[in-house]
Amino acid sequence: MKVTHCAAPTNIPVFFMRSMAVLFITTAMIVFSIPASAESAKSEEGSNAAAILLPQLDAERGRRLFVDRACVVCHAVNDVGGKAGPSFDAVGDQNHVDVLAFAAGMWRGADPMIVLQAMELGYQIELTGQDLGDLAAFAHDKNAQKGFSLEEVPDLIRDWFVDDPVEYAPENQDSDNQLTE
Repeated sequence: MKVTHCAAPTNIPVFFMRSMAVLFITTAMIVFSIPASAESAKSEEGSNAAAILLPQLDAERGRRLFVDRACVVCHAVNDVGGKAGPSFDAVGDQNHVDVLAFAAGMWRGADPMIVLQAMELGYQIELTGQDLGDLAAFAHDKNAQKGFSLEEVPDLIRDWFVDDPVEYAPENQDSDNQLTE
């Protein structure tokens, strides 16, 4: 069997050319599938196409929300805040924000968060998609976290800090699959 390769310069491996083609096609698919705005997404309502709307992320707004929405009661940044939930400290040199992974982490901890919010705050915190994206941006941005200190947290909220970690095992999971925060 004779194998024929595309006519590529001899100094560029064929697998590199194929990789570049796949990258180009994937990029084109992403660029042409994401609407430029909510208005263009609305114009497709009659079609079967699903539009993906991504918020413009703002880590500084996320920093303010972290305090204003009382996330700091259970979560800490720079050792400032509660210990009930996972730390929001940015780890490593992250140059991206995975909003969906952040949302999935919140989903896994939703049951204890709702209970703690009711106990500590007396209500459930409401977040929009924009709020969630901005909080995710703050949780991934070392620069936005630089200088975050206890002085940014009002005295009333400081009094609500939960100092003990929460261990949670959903009823439908066995004990080997516990979620420990």
